[in-house]
Amino acid sequence: MLRFLCLSFAVIVMPLTAYAQVLILGGGAGQDCYQAVKFNLFPSARHERICTEAIEAGALDRKNLAGTYINRGIIRMRMQSYEAALGDYAKAERLTPNSGPLHLNKGAALIGARDFDTALISLNQAIALETQDPHAAHYNLGLAYEHLGQADLAYQSYQTALELRPDWSLPTKALERFTVTRE
Repeated sequence: MLRFLCLSFAVIVMPLTAYAQVLILGGGAGQDCYQAVKFNLFPSARHERICTEAIEAGALDRKNLAGTYINRGIIRMRMQSYEAALGDYAKAERLTPNSGPLHLNKGAALIGARDFDTALISLNQAIALETQDPHAAHYNLGLAYEHLGQADLAYQSYQTALELRPDWSLPTKALERFTVTRE
């Protein structure tokens, strides 16, 4: 049997969550919003306005509107406005409830809002929907499990994230916080 120990400081520090932006096709304001998410890791209110203008213009079809809500949610999440991000994800969910990126990002925002139990539900749903970024979903699961004190599940989730994307440093750094012993 394996026993997992997690260093205590890991619960105090909120590591970065992983996310997935949604590609908007066809140019225009929705595409500008996507570009704001893709190329700005530290967004500002200006980037949020770009997405809001795209939403308010009323020119997006259902799928692109949902994607733009998700992208604006990512911007808001990066600005640590988790409740506003969750509001955007709720609007996107009404439009496209079976979206892997939606549930991945919703899970990340719930981690930021420190609602770890609900985050697990969204992240598992993202995996079930075969999100294009399963490594990110498993990494975020690790964060949620770690904060819930479930070190064995956190460790397994980080391991899966690393197996899915071996060159990714976030799960590697997360795994360094653990000591594994055999009983």
